[in-house]
Amino acid sequence: MSRRYASWRLQAVRFLLRNRGKMGKVGSALKIRGDIRLRASTEGTVTIGDNVELVGTLGRSTFFKVGGTLEIADEVFINRGCEIYATTDVTLGYDATLAPGIVIRDSDMHAVGGGTVQRDAVKIDPGAWIGTRSIVLKGVTVGQTAVLGACSGVTRDVPRDTVVAGSPAEVGREP
Repeated sequence: MSRRYASWRLQAVRFLLRNRGKMGKVGSALKIRGDIRLRASTEGTVTIGDNVELVGTLGRSTFFKVGGTLEIADEVFINRGCEIYATTDVTLGYDATLAPGIVIRDSDMHAVGGGTVQRDAVKIDPGAWIGTRSIVLKGVTVGQTAVLGACSGVTRDVPRDTVVAGSPAEVGREP
């Protein structure tokens, strides 16, 4: 085992110990590089699969705020500076990749005009790739092996095997 890999595993152990009351199932070989922060309510559940890598280096923490359910499947890679807000349900499928600076929100986070807070689950299907500084909002499903271009604002479902880009995100290429 290399020193670098051992260091990542040690950071993972520290993260798990620091957050032991907030974590559900955690798979094997979790790798953590840099500053990863988790804020979970007593109702929040976080599940992490096998061979997941979380990065929070270069002055950009990766941040999770969980009041509902956050499920991270096997082989997921989450790069530095990502923010995931799971007030109801956020699911990251097998081998999903999040580039730096992604924001995922399953809620409006506050009421608008005296109304109620709007919440709806977000699902990132297996093999999806989300480009740098993209935003995925409530109620969105990103299809299997779909690609979101950098700085995309995603407010609607993205079909599988599709490339989308822009704000709001528009289909650039279909299968």
